Parts: sequence; C-alpha cells; structure tokens
Amino acid sequence: MLDDAEPDGINWETLAETFEKSGISWKVYMELDNFDDNAFAWFDQFKKAKSGDPLHEKGMKRHISMINEFRKDVSGDKLPQVSFVIAPSWLSEHAHNHP
Repeated sequence: MLDDAEPDGINWETLAETFEKSGISWKVYMELDNFDDNAFAWFDQFKKAKSGDPLHEKGMKRHISMINEFRKDVSGDKLPQVSFVIAPSWLSEHAHNHP
C-alpha cells in the first residue's frame, strides 16, 4: 500500500554508515526546507544522532544555502569522496500540488 507515510523504525545499516566504517568521506548537502527527500532521516540511528555525532553532522545538518555550503567545501578542498545533494523544495522536481 502506498500512502506517502514515512517508514517508522528502520534500523539496518545505511550506505553512509558503511562509508563511515570504511573511512570513505561523505556528506549530505541540504537546506532547511529539503522537501523531506533525505531518506537517512527515516532511520533510527540518524533520528537519534546528536550534534557532534558524524551521522548528525554529515547526514542531518541543514544549511541556509546548500549551494553555498557545497561551494565552500569545493573552494576549501574539503569536498568528500561521496556527496548526497538534496534539492530544496524551490528546486525540487515535485509538483506544487499532489494529485
């Protein structure tokens, strides 16, 4: 059944956690309004992650401008090996109104 509800209680290891264990740098770039497109937010371990925890800092931290954050990391030679770019709602391909 498809009801657009977010899954609850997902707790298996995510790709980001596999990267973290393997020493592969990664980061999610997203803004304050991310149209709920960051699937890591559906996982218990990300929901429970606190400020300072790599899962929070790299996977859940929101920025005023995702583009400026990405630009800063590129300019500072800090771009991770893997980047997840989550479009803000104003750049999202989703329609403004659901059918």
